[in-house]
Amino acid sequence: MTGEPSVELGFDDMFANSGDKNIIYTSICQLNGKCGYPGKPYRAKLEPDNKLLYDEGEEVTYQCTDFWSFIKTRKCEKGRWTGEQPRCGDFVSHTLMKDSKLEDISGDRPVLVFEHLNMTITNTTWRYPNAFTSNRFKKARLRINDTNKYKWSFRFTAPTAKLFVRINFNFINYTFLSPQDKENFRFNISLEVSPYRSCRLNYQGGDKWREDGNKVESDFTCDTASVEDTRKDLADPGDYMLMETQASHQLDHELIAVFLGKSYGTDDEPLCGEPEIMSSQFSRFNVQYRDYSINCRKDNYKYISTYNPDLPNTSVHSMKCQPDMRWKGSYPDCVPLKPCSLDNLLVGAHSNQTVITSMDGLYFFNESQYYAVDGTEVNYGCANPGSDILVGKESRHCLKTGVWSGNEPYCYDPNETTRFPVWIIIGILFTALVFIVCLTAVLFYVYSKRIKSKITQQIARNRPESEKFEGYDDVEFPSNKMYDTYDVVGAGGEVRYADAAYYSNHGEYVEVPANVQIQSSNDYWRLPVVEPAYLEMTASRQPSPRPSPKPTPCPRIAAKAEDIYTYEL
Repeated sequence: MTGEPSVELGFDDMFANSGDKNIIYTSICQLNGKCGYPGKPYRAKLEPDNKLLYDEGEEVTYQCTDFWSFIKTRKCEKGRWTGEQPRCGDFVSHTLMKDSKLEDISGDRPVLVFEHLNMTITNTTWRYPNAFTSNRFKKARLRINDTNKYKWSFRFTAPTAKLFVRINFNFINYTFLSPQDKENFRFNISLEVSPYRSCRLNYQGGDKWREDGNKVESDFTCDTASVEDTRKDLADPGDYMLMETQASHQLDHELIAVFLGKSYGTDDEPLCGEPEIMSSQFSRFNVQYRDYSINCRKDNYKYISTYNPDLPNTSVHSMKCQPDMRWKGSYPDCVPLKPCSLDNLLVGAHSNQTVITSMDGLYFFNESQYYAVDGTEVNYGCANPGSDILVGKESRHCLKTGVWSGNEPYCYDPNETTRFPVWIIIGILFTALVFIVCLTAVLFYVYSKRIKSKITQQIARNRPESEKFEGYDDVEFPSNKMYDTYDVVGAGGEVRYADAAYYSNHGEYVEVPANVQIQSSNDYWRLPVVEPAYLEMTASRQPSPRPSPKPTPCPRIAAKAEDIYTYEL
């Protein structure tokens, strides 16, 4: 796998510049990956489910639906799930305890304590199928009361393969122990069910720590060493079970329940569920819960395997369910199409003491080789965080194009004035000043053009603005000269307009001679050529004071018939 930008080092070290005193501080670097789907047993509940990728340190829990067991947990570490994929089974029915025998094996020779043959078990309907419960055999109690080592021997009414076994003991007066004795209490138990199987204790607990309970529950899984041994045990299952126990404190305790579990499906067609896959792979079932094809994700990865034990000369691998619900098969080797280089993440580390604190979202090809893929994040820090300041973004991301976003940040000590960042700050301030000046010039130019455009539009409409409008702000013009100059004459209230003498004194109009041809009635009134004195502008650019009107009434002249006009209201 040469030619790919990957790193082949341990998990605690990333990469370093050998031969230089400024070794990149990889001892504090955390390498975090992403895990693919953890798989799910048949008839089990997975939390959280329906996710394609899981973050570093994320945990998932399993809870079996039928044969109850303790909640199993797996954790994502360096792109892999810790532990093996859990399995869930079903209860064994119609297999009851037939004989029971207890021997004290603390000394050199076994000492028989009790033996019950052909036990009569009541056929009461129970919530869960079981091989034995204490209330189903009321003739005697399978009880002991000391800390000796004992051997229990049981036979059942029918031979059966025992993949899962759960044993429950009740410790009398356990709640009366002191808190210290409770903390130090131990109950050792071992199990044998077949010459082809080896039983291991998965979990021991229950409600023994509760003040109102004394039950201690022990869960076992009994596996074979090979597929051949599994087939032998399935072909000739045993009908017995041997158990050894020893308590750390002298308390009466008795056996209260035995449960047996088996695989789902049949011996030839077991049901495993869904297989585990890596973050670079996807699965597709050929036979649901039993047979799955595993391929590389074609969007960001490519297949590089040259050997496939399941399907030669093809990139398709498979996982198949075996007896005892264990997966067997192979996974394809997948590498990213466009990984980001890991060689230039700390180019300036020799001068500014920048360090990489963590890398998140890595793709771990194996335990010692990993890649930076789309979404990988590298986080920076300073070697001396107490005194140095990190300048720039503290994280960068690997893009789909195979390049890192942004630029590498740097660290500097603010107490050192000779550092080059001062010149960078001056350059930034100068650039900002030039930008502000240019922006001001552009805004002034745009404003000037708008003013000129407005003046041009006014000229085009033949409406120039007056340059002397300030001098006429307080001038009042009469709205109707005709109505302002009438008088009331006669006792009948007739309206008569002032005669020519009034207007000649005020210079408001000149009567048209009789021999002049009048073209229109509107020409009767006209303004004088000379502007009134009170409208003339003074040197201070303020209009002259308007003369006050004389209080004398208009003189009256004997009117002729044609000179009198009346206005009817």
